Amino acid sequence: KRPNRTAREETNRELIKTRLTEPSLLDLAKLFTRKAIRCFGDGTYDLAIFLDDGPHQRAAVHELVLFDGAYHPLYRQVSQGMYLGLFALSLVPPVQAALAARRGCRALRVPAPWLCLFGLFLFLMMWETNSRYTLNYMPVLVVCACLGAAWLRAPRSLRKARIPREKPAGA
Repeated sequence: KRPNRTAREETNRELIKTRLTEPSLLDLAKLFTRKAIRCFGDGTYDLAIFLDDGPHQRAAVHELVLFDGAYHPLYRQVSQGMYLGLFALSLVPPVQAALAARRGCRALRVPAPWLCLFGLFLFLMMWETNSRYTLNYMPVLVVCACLGAAWLRAPRSLRKARIPREKPAGA
């Protein structure tokens, strides 16, 4: 005999409450750290998994990309270095904006690309852990990295310029 709808809803509420209260914040932090490393920790984007579908004849790309390929360690190191470089450059403007905010200045006029990356990060932490989603965001990461590189190449006087905050109307 199936329980009535009210009893099912009550059971579901209790189950959700139990699942939310069982893990501690430390457990959730560990889980999110593992998921972040899984999603954002590999510059190869797991291309070996996509290409390793039993090719009839191995080509040069297989020797480079597949896990058992002769040049895979080199490929992994180079791609990881480039990936971390893009991330490092993309973090320059938000860090600069945070420092400028501490000095009472306004900065980072175009936060949309960084909000997109942060949204991706939240999605991957809450939903599914798969590096294929980060591959789709590569253009956004490249834009953020280019903006970071442009900021680093800007003259020092321009980087240190104070842009006063706008005062609200009627203040």
